[in-house]
Amino acid sequence: MELLSDKELIEDYLLNRSENAASVLVNRHMNFLFSSGLRLTNSFDDTEDLVQDTFFNAFKHLHRFEFKSSFKTWLYRILYNLFLNDINKKKRYKYTDIDDYIEELSNYHNPETDIEDEELEIKKDKFLKDLKNIIQELPQKQRDIFCMRYFDQMKYEEISEILGISVGGLKANYHNAIKSLSKIVNK
Repeated sequence: MELLSDKELIEDYLLNRSENAASVLVNRHMNFLFSSGLRLTNSFDDTEDLVQDTFFNAFKHLHRFEFKSSFKTWLYRILYNLFLNDINKKKRYKYTDIDDYIEELSNYHNPETDIEDEELEIKKDKFLKDLKNIIQELPQKQRDIFCMRYFDQMKYEEISEILGISVGGLKANYHNAIKSLSKIVNK
């Protein structure tokens, strides 16, 4: 059944409520949705919920899928709409000051790969301090746009809505921030 196209699997699911067809569709698109969701939320827990909701909504409304786009594109659109709805409802993905990013980076560790190497910790602390100092040298507007785009991986349209700056203006500011950071780093 794995060799069937998405269209054939969808038709099988709609006609027969085939659990096998549904399972193949989920397995085929799970990694893509999870990696896309993770880029949006920056949280494994939120991404798991988002992907689960995406598949739930997709199968609930599968009879509306018209094959005008690929199934993968349709799934991504559902995922992205759910993400935007969550932002509008809960406002939990907010921009925070650069100090919060640095604190989050410095507190991050993965228990499975945590290395008890004091020298590595010293290098990490120095890097984070240097990074904070370098970013602090940017003008406020460039710093805000850079952090939202780079750390939060937000789309220009989202940043535009938050800051009230045109997408063209955002792109120019982001480009200038990158150029400024390059100059600072290469001093």
